[in-house]
Order: sequence, then structure tokens, then C-alpha cells
Amino acid sequence: TPEFSKDEKTKRDYKFYNKPRGFRHWLQHSTSPDNANPMGPDAVIALIDPDFVFLRPLSARVQGLNSSIYSSSYKPADLDFQYVTKGRAVAQMYGLGAPWTNDNHKHFKRGAICGEGSPCLLPTPRFGERHYAVGPPYLLHRDDWARLADTWTAFVPKVYEGYPHLLAEMYAYSMAAAHERLPHLQAEHLMVSCTGCYGEGWQWVDALDNVCVPPQPSQDADSP
Repeated sequence: TPEFSKDEKTKRDYKFYNKPRGFRHWLQHSTSPDNANPMGPDAVIALIDPDFVFLRPLSARVQGLNSSIYSSSYKPADLDFQYVTKGRAVAQMYGLGAPWTNDNHKHFKRGAICGEGSPCLLPTPRFGERHYAVGPPYLLHRDDWARLADTWTAFVPKVYEGYPHLLAEMYAYSMAAAHERLPHLQAEHLMVSCTGCYGEGWQWVDALDNVCVPPQPSQDADSP
């Protein structure tokens, strides 16, 4: 994709504009040589970061995988779908919180960012933390991505203006998802990054007898 890192208002370089803008560009131009869209009508697209290393296939399946971890705070109704599908998104839980749900927060003026009457104005801090504090891998149906990518791209400059920091594009994603009424199921098994962080798949690492030895297929049905 083209280079998208320049902030039009400040002329500063914000590398993370490339994620929403580059992804939207890819969605708009992802055709085969004969100009046919290579994605089927029920395609699920995963957006990942370039520093990821996968140890197993990334699956759009929600139920029935022994390796899946979801928060114990979720109710059965939150997990009542088997696969990512239209209107049902899954992403890794990140410790972002939901500061944008605080209407008095000095960095996140969600009324100005999302617009009058936006569904983004409705989530409480608790709901925002449980459904919008997410990051890569993001797994969404292609139609959900089509609308979310536009909103995400539009919100990032507004968020960056009040919060000119690394995570501006991630908070913009959270707010865009809320605007599109697309709460996410937070997975806790799609990433390990920080040994002191919660909500990551460290329990599978801790279950290994020796982390320096390549793991063998487990006979334990509860382990990946």
C-alpha cells in the first residue's frame, strides 16, 4: 500500500496511520488479476501485527477448541456462537481500558470524535473494557471490516489530535467499533507478550515441563 504516516493537520509523522489507512486501501483494492474479488461472501479476515509469530493456525472458531481462553466474567450468552461471523467479532484482549468512555477525560472527547447521536456515546466504562479493549489479532467478517475500516480511518486523526501517542490508532479502533455497534469477544489466548500482564495465554506456557524443549503433542485434552 502507499505510505500513509503523515498527519495532515500537524504534518508530524505518525507511523500507525498506516494500519487503518493501509488496511482500508487493501480492502478496496484486494482483487485478483481478472478484477474478481478473491474473498467469498462469508470470508473472515484477520488483521495482525508484523511482529507476530504463530505457533498454530489462527482459527475463526470460537467454541470447541481446547486452546481457547476467554474471560471467566463472560456469561454463556456471550459465547453462544461457534465461529466469527457477521456481527460477531473476536480479538485479543489488551490492557487498554476504556478511558474514552469517560466524557470528562481531557484526551478523549468522544462527542467530538464520534459525532452527535453516535452509538459510541453509549458504552459504560465496564462495557467498554469487556468488549472494546482489544487489539490484534482482530478477526471480523469481511462486511464488518468494510464499514469498520472507514470509521476507524476517520476517527484516528481526531483521536490523535487529543492523544498524540502510540496507542491513538488502537483507541480509535475501539471507538469506531462502538460507533458501528460491533462489540468484540475478548480472547485471552491469541497472544503472549508481557509476563506480568493479565489476559494473555501464559497458562499454556506455564504448563510446559521445560520451555526450552520443543513441546510434544499433549495427551491432555485440556491443553493445546
